[in-house]
Amino acid sequence: MFCRVLLLLLLSVLTLAGCQEDKSAMALKNLGGVVSREDDRTTVRYVHTKDTDTKLKRLNFQIAGTFIRISHIELNACDASDRSIEQLTRIKDLEVLHILQCPHLTNVSMKLLGQNLKLQELVILHTHADDHDFEDLAKLSQLRTLEISGIGDNTLNAISQLKNLERLSLVDSKINESGARSLGRMPNLRVLDFYRCEMRENIEQQVRHGLPQTRITIHRNSK
Repeated sequence: MFCRVLLLLLLSVLTLAGCQEDKSAMALKNLGGVVSREDDRTTVRYVHTKDTDTKLKRLNFQIAGTFIRISHIELNACDASDRSIEQLTRIKDLEVLHILQCPHLTNVSMKLLGQNLKLQELVILHTHADDHDFEDLAKLSQLRTLEISGIGDNTLNAISQLKNLERLSLVDSKINESGARSLGRMPNLRVLDFYRCEMRENIEQQVRHGLPQTRITIHRNSK
């Protein structure tokens, strides 16, 4: 009798697992972006996508109750609004986030980014956010790679609090003495790249002096 009950329980578990796998497979087909998988991690890319807010809301609905782990999302030249970023804060396993050329994002989005506490890599380029609105990036204590554009002293001060950051790329930004001092407080940086940044020669020397162990590259005219 005991063996029969045990067998029935085992069959029930296997059936449930099979149903969950079917549900996961169906959900992957309906995420509304370009989906790729590696091991148990899922990447979803939205490139030149319309109705992005709706698609991300549907993504959260589709993956609920499945084995799907969304670890990487890219928004590239999309019509995403602050509602899209709010949806991203609900994806608790998100480790990599790339946001490029999404003109409808406001300063609200930049503050929301600080809620994705498992982020290890963040690329955020060509937004209309102000330098004061990236301060919540300091909450991303697991961040190891950051590429960001259009920032100044306030954001650099926030970034300097990221003790695990190893790679930093600054794009179209202004670096002055205060910013150089902030960068100097990041001795764990292994790579620091400047792309089309406004920076006087003495500031460049100050940065290099403050980070003697960091590989620093300045791309003055790169596109």
